Amino acid sequence: MNRPDATLDVPIDPDTVGETIRRALQLGTGRPDLGELSAMHCALRAHISHLLPAARTSAARLP
Repeated sequence: MNRPDATLDVPIDPDTVGETIRRALQLGTGRPDLGELSAMHCALRAHISHLLPAARTSAARLP
């Protein structure tokens, strides 16, 4: 399902994305509870939805 995302008007913050990835990798070293996994899942999906339009635009310019 395509939903409008308010974060699309906000510049991509590589530090925030990197921190989320580091936290996700740390979750893999233990036994996180369901709430932690759910929050991480939502955060990662939000980053992907924010990055996809820029990636698609860049890819469209490729020969």
